[in-house]
Amino acid sequence: MKKLLSLIVLAFAIISCSNSEDPKYVVNTGFTCYNSVSDESDNTKALTAGNYDLKIDFTNLLFDMRMNVSLRNDLSPVMFSIKNIELSFDENGGYKFKVPGEVFLESGNDRKLTDLEGKIFAYYTEVQGFLQENYIFEISYKVDGRYKVSVVGKDANFYGTTITTPANGKSFNSDATVTLKLTDSKTATMTIRNAKFAEGMPAMTMEVKNLPVVPSEGGYTISTSNAIPEIGDKPYEQYAFTDIDIKVSKNGTELSSAYKCNFKGVMHTVSTSASIFPKQKQQN
Repeated sequence: MKKLLSLIVLAFAIISCSNSEDPKYVVNTGFTCYNSVSDESDNTKALTAGNYDLKIDFTNLLFDMRMNVSLRNDLSPVMFSIKNIELSFDENGGYKFKVPGEVFLESGNDRKLTDLEGKIFAYYTEVQGFLQENYIFEISYKVDGRYKVSVVGKDANFYGTTITTPANGKSFNSDATVTLKLTDSKTATMTIRNAKFAEGMPAMTMEVKNLPVVPSEGGYTISTSNAIPEIGDKPYEQYAFTDIDIKVSKNGTELSSAYKCNFKGVMHTVSTSASIFPKQKQQN
């Protein structure tokens, strides 16, 4: 069972838990990812390797961040260390941060880092009565006034709504959970959970592999004329997807997708709008 964890509630609970001494809630976490990098000097775009380590002080609303970033695939990685980034509560849940102008660097100070901003959100998974806390990060910044960088998840879950329109009937909506896994910087696998092409149809989990990835500003795109979905590791050519158009944008946080699928002899047009930040009703 997956549930949303309100960091705001959690922080207030910890801050008010003791009158005798200052309570502390500090989390050390990290992740590997891809960075969507746009080089404004020549208008090239790339997906490059990234590694981020964060120490988050939820009591004092501050965090430190170390970053190991490749700005181009033909250049050596650059390391940055930033201290005491201020957090504030986000009106949509979790926390946000924004550092206008140039960021003071503890290391990597031969480079110039500006326009740092993003969000920190969390949910937890409950397994046999135990809770595991999971964090979602939106991070973007610019390096040397030239490289616009956005964090893009290697294995990102998107939550939203799918509109399915059969050629011989009216459209209907359903909740969408789509996972896009970047197997490398050029290919991805899309997993569609609870896929259904007719009202009352049993939901299926479908997987589409080896989708071609093209970097774009703040994310990437996927466009291909045909792909065969798999259900339970078995390909189903009769459900072939055509006219596939997928876009991950807004610093890797939003997904829009469209494709066609022939189901029981009827062509269906399927479009999805989703975000890495889960809706309240999609907690379970």
